[in-house]
Amino acid sequence: MVKKFVELLSSKKRIFFAVLVLVNLFALFGVFRIKINPDITTLLPSDSPANKAYKEMEKTFNSGEQLIFVVEIPQYDDEIEKFKALRELQAQLEENDSISSVNGPAPKTIFAGLRAIKLEEITEKDIPLLKEFLSNLGELNPLIENEKQSYASFNIFLNPDTDYRKAVKEIEDIFENSGFVYYGSGNAFLQKKLVDYLLAIISIIPPLAAFLIVLVFRSQIGSTKNTILSIFPAGLGALWTIGFMGWTGKELSILTILAPIFTIIMGSADGIHFMAHFTDNLSKDRMGTVEKTLKGVGLPMIMTTLTTIAGFLSLLVTGSSAMSQLAIYASLGIGFAGIATWIFLPLVTLNIRKFQKVEPKPINTFLPAVISKLWGKKVVTFAAIYLFVAVIGFRYIVIEFNQLDFFKDSTQVARSFKKVKEINGGGIPLFAVIETTQDPLDLEIASKILEMETKLIEEGLVSKVISVYDVMSYLNKNAYNLDSPIYPKTSAIANLLFMMASRQPASPLSNFLLREEHLSRMMLFPGDLKSETLQAIKDTVTGWSNEDVQFSVVGVPYVTKEMNDSIINKQINSMLFAVAMVFVMLLLTFRNFFVSIYATIPIGITLTGMFGFMGYLHIPLNITTATMASITIGVGIDYAIHYSSYYRMKLKNNDSSKAARQAFAATSKPIIANAFGLAIGMSAMFASPLKIHMFMASLMWFTMVSSSVMTLALLPTMYSRLIRKPQ
Repeated sequence: MVKKFVELLSSKKRIFFAVLVLVNLFALFGVFRIKINPDITTLLPSDSPANKAYKEMEKTFNSGEQLIFVVEIPQYDDEIEKFKALRELQAQLEENDSISSVNGPAPKTIFAGLRAIKLEEITEKDIPLLKEFLSNLGELNPLIENEKQSYASFNIFLNPDTDYRKAVKEIEDIFENSGFVYYGSGNAFLQKKLVDYLLAIISIIPPLAAFLIVLVFRSQIGSTKNTILSIFPAGLGALWTIGFMGWTGKELSILTILAPIFTIIMGSADGIHFMAHFTDNLSKDRMGTVEKTLKGVGLPMIMTTLTTIAGFLSLLVTGSSAMSQLAIYASLGIGFAGIATWIFLPLVTLNIRKFQKVEPKPINTFLPAVISKLWGKKVVTFAAIYLFVAVIGFRYIVIEFNQLDFFKDSTQVARSFKKVKEINGGGIPLFAVIETTQDPLDLEIASKILEMETKLIEEGLVSKVISVYDVMSYLNKNAYNLDSPIYPKTSAIANLLFMMASRQPASPLSNFLLREEHLSRMMLFPGDLKSETLQAIKDTVTGWSNEDVQFSVVGVPYVTKEMNDSIINKQINSMLFAVAMVFVMLLLTFRNFFVSIYATIPIGITLTGMFGFMGYLHIPLNITTATMASITIGVGIDYAIHYSSYYRMKLKNNDSSKAARQAFAATSKPIIANAFGLAIGMSAMFASPLKIHMFMASLMWFTMVSSSVMTLALLPTMYSRLIRKPQ
């Protein structure tokens, strides 16, 4: 069958080349149709309670995402000029159609007693009144002094159903053109920045990964031409995958953007095995060389493609649409790369006449020589110590995931968020929704809520709270010249102050109180976004509920927390599913239970080591890093397949010990080249601005090196000692 396939490629080469050109052109046009979707909620199961609660709150209060911008205020000789500049900035924000309301330092009108002062017409005598108005807001004052530098804070609520990416860009343009140095934060701001980063990643990381793989494979293969040919099919697979996504209207998300990267890095495995064996088999009979090469590596190439696909497809059981899409498109890419390898490489090697054998360099024989010295009792001892140390590392594993885990600390986004948090007291808010059986402004209700706010701040769970009750307390302090803010003591005063507050254009009451519906909400800025902190806030707030008032807490941080908690649990099922699929494939291929069991042992040891490695290096276990377990199974098992297949072929005419040595001699170089090629290729992701990509690259380094060493050290030992008869 292989012979007929090679003859078909040789006789119909023009047709095959023409088809390849047309497919590539079609895929290239599809690339330009690709869209970006950075919404992290696509990672959620469709029935996510946290996401539904958050969306319901936005709908109830008729508000969209919230943005927080802080600007540095330069030194002004004239205070009037400063406030007019701030007013001009706030006016442009208020006029933007995407924005529902802006709470900032320069409202259109302020009220001093019975007098209304318009900031566009402010005079010198109005400056003290304006400063007093802002200062009377206490902690809610949007003008902030910090280390001899003045700042102004703008809380911006977007309209519901607005295109937040377009809105954030327009808002950034306003701040950029204002001349102020600014810092932004908020969920919508982070997601918009994520779009920018994803565009950069897709244009930079895949070519960089391909370049790094070329360097590694070149050092092992010893031929530039052979190296480029070995990874070219993987490049075609990545191109076809992105083109397919573009033509079918699919979007690139924070996870699916990894599909073409994985395709290039992992899809190159078959190419290097083909070219390595092609060079070893090279003779004057070109068709005979290609035929012999496919007979030797054809079945392993098919199996490794299928097992890698199986590793990705196991992610389908997580229940996340984004995970499922990564599974589908990464599998599709690996499949495309496999097809391209089977067609492109035999086609090219049949028609390029100038190939020559390359003698291995000393560096290419060094690692195989070192690994071979581990055979026997040494590798058993080494594996036992390896597992013992890895299991100890389990205790240091931390399950953590939040929006800031996307971005490296060195990025402009992370620095901006840090500055906003420092100046404003928080960068990404949570919302406590309060439902009462009576008037939300009732004195007892207000007292209870303010007491809860105090507890949250005193326990360090939140750094800042904004609520209707805070506004009312400050108004009461100013109205009666009190020493500190305190909620009105009578309902009459509370109603009067509420009417006064409602007249203020800068008042947050419209966004925080639905009096007739007996609903209000407060904005909480957590001390940090760690899972323990979020859970503690939720437990504290909901713990104050009784028959008269019910509290709930919502926000994007809770969406990501729920997402991570649910996916991590389901990832265990995914990993077990991957192991089961791979084992069944090995069993069907080798038709030997013990060989199939032995082949899975190196990857089992590697998986244990991976989790220990995460614990020691404090790499958090989350929705992205957990995927590496399933991917490692599908990719790492490839080495066992190539070695075991070659071993079984040699076992037909040799005893177990000799067959094991011959299999090692034939496969060690391409396996090591492939392992380091994948690891170094994934090193391109260290250049990504996203922290999660850096973690995945680190895990790829560990798992590929570990699985290759364990395969080449353990399997020869087990096969030569435990298998005595040809199978």
